[in-house]
Amino acid sequence: MLYLRRWLSISIVILSISFSILFSLYHVFQSITLQAVAQLNKEFSAQVDTISNSLQATLCSFSMQVFYSSAATKLRQNRLLSHNDRVFALRELSSYMSSCVFADCITVYDEKNQYIYTTSSKNISAPADQFYDIETAQLFFNRTAENRLRPIWRPLPSNENASVKGCYSFMFYELDNNGNPGDSAIMINIPFDWYVSQLLGFDSTDSYVIMDHNGGLVAAKSEDRAVQAAVFWNRMNESAQNGDESGYLIGKGHGTDRMVCLYTRMKSNNWSCIRVLTYDDCLPGLVSLRNKALSILTVILVFFVVGILAVLIYIYFPFREMISSLRLVQGGTDSSVAAKETSISVSDQMDQLIESSLKLRQERALISLLNGKSVSLQIKPDTKMALVLAECADSNNLRSFLLSLQINAVITTIGGAQAILLIDLPVPVTPCSLCIELSSYFNCICYYSKIIENPDRIYFHYNNLLELRKLHFLFPGQRVIFEKMIENRNKVSGFAEKDAVALTNALHAGNLKEAIDTYHAIFESIKCDRYSDLCLALNKLQQLSIEMMRKLDLGCMEQTPIEDRLHDIKSSDQLHQYFRELFEKIADLQTAQKQQKMQLIAQQIVRRIESSFDDPKLSAQEIAEKMGMSTTYLGRIFRAINGKAISDYINEVRIKHAKDLLIDTDQTVTGIVRSIGYENPKYFFVLFKRATGLTPLQYRAAHLRNGKAENEI
Repeated sequence: MLYLRRWLSISIVILSISFSILFSLYHVFQSITLQAVAQLNKEFSAQVDTISNSLQATLCSFSMQVFYSSAATKLRQNRLLSHNDRVFALRELSSYMSSCVFADCITVYDEKNQYIYTTSSKNISAPADQFYDIETAQLFFNRTAENRLRPIWRPLPSNENASVKGCYSFMFYELDNNGNPGDSAIMINIPFDWYVSQLLGFDSTDSYVIMDHNGGLVAAKSEDRAVQAAVFWNRMNESAQNGDESGYLIGKGHGTDRMVCLYTRMKSNNWSCIRVLTYDDCLPGLVSLRNKALSILTVILVFFVVGILAVLIYIYFPFREMISSLRLVQGGTDSSVAAKETSISVSDQMDQLIESSLKLRQERALISLLNGKSVSLQIKPDTKMALVLAECADSNNLRSFLLSLQINAVITTIGGAQAILLIDLPVPVTPCSLCIELSSYFNCICYYSKIIENPDRIYFHYNNLLELRKLHFLFPGQRVIFEKMIENRNKVSGFAEKDAVALTNALHAGNLKEAIDTYHAIFESIKCDRYSDLCLALNKLQQLSIEMMRKLDLGCMEQTPIEDRLHDIKSSDQLHQYFRELFEKIADLQTAQKQQKMQLIAQQIVRRIESSFDDPKLSAQEIAEKMGMSTTYLGRIFRAINGKAISDYINEVRIKHAKDLLIDTDQTVTGIVRSIGYENPKYFFVLFKRATGLTPLQYRAAHLRNGKAENEI
């Protein structure tokens, strides 16, 4: 009985200590996990900070380009603009907007003239106090140095499409020596979805929110997360004022539905990058771990007992038999031939067991080295090695093949390929010659490294081989690829934003040849980039093309990441064909729409001429002014559709009506000339004779005689 009580007391003490340890570990793990997530959030905000800087620089450059353009300068400074001058200036600003992938609307404010000009199709230019968008006017009136080139969130008016969230407005204006805004400004409206996709493009969980220093929303993919972030704002702002610019806050409540707010302050613009998660999402499994602590302890105890039994059954007894057999061998007894054969068999099994154990340890060590961990390979110092990555699935045949060549190698399967560490290759075998044999025997692609003298460098060479494997489409038909080829890759991407703008302009113009030439020029500049930079540039081109197809109502095409396409293609020609098909669809529709627009303009010109041919002031210039276009542009369109100049068509219509009047009426030639819009009879005679080969009177006489002859018959 005493022994039982002692055992129960010891058990209770052990359970109490276990519960205390588990409870402490729970809270420690909770704190460590939250701090780790907060650190990840801080790293993400640094990435967002870099993106926002790049985005801000792009917007600043574009705003300055528009602000100091001739069209914007004319609208801001010229007080005596005619209606046509305003139309031409706004049309030039529209061309700036159409050449930009992110601008939705450009608005110009002239403070001295109190007038607002806009390229929006929903609003019209008007005096500032009568402008339709009152919020835009108020932003111009109340502009300050702090609002210059800062994103201003603006919801759409209530009568706009509710499915569109809104836009961000960026204002640009000059500042005097005292830091006061100048007397003119421009505003560029950027769609909400585009700005957020650029700023939070890496947010796959829709849990990030960016807020400015006043707590105003800058960007968020989820409206619910934006509302929840606003709840934490006051507490987060107090912590930031106390010097804690990054950390985490836990919301009120109980259970796994409590909210956790991870925050950090961005350095460049003083914005806050916030991530809002549920308690269970942030710390998965901790609550259930606490609730099931007792059952876990019981399970651990059971497994402990079972483990001891397993050790006895599977380890102790076999080793005891092997030790007994070895003792028989060492004793040198000649009991029987069967005993000798048994001892030899046991010795061979021991050798195989030791060799297999060594190979297994080396394979595990190789896996650790490939994952960047520092471990010992248990090889002699100064041993020369080489790493091979073979794209074959049969590891057993690969081991047999290397064994037949007497190659000392460690093999492991990783990432769908066989990683082979060659150790002290026999002369005259080289990594290159071995890869040629492997490629021929297994019909696979092999990548091999330079000579490796330090095992800690295996991770570096393995990453180089992985990079080459991802870039396989750049080496079509090549079965053996050397690591040295990675040294020629660019450390800085050759892709520039102006390349994307040039491609956009070509596609907008429907110029397929120019678009394809621009794409090939871009590819030539990036084909020597690292894989990540290459994918970033190609994803940008794909996104640009698909967005343009959506704007042209070519259907909602699924945007497959370029990484997935590159994994499946065999050569860069397949990639070129994919982009060519995208460009052809866009260019065909752009050309068709452009042709349809030109036909409509040509029809308007024809109707204008046929209805006003008797107007002496009718001319190509007069028609162009009334249609709000340049004479040269209008003439080029008319000639492209009808194959003749506008003035020639005016003369044709007038000559046709003159013929009818000469035959059907008794009017004098001078009267007919006046009635069809000519003021100079001599000029009419020249045109008429050139068209008919006869003078007007000869034409009338000839047709009258023909008419009498027909009547007599």
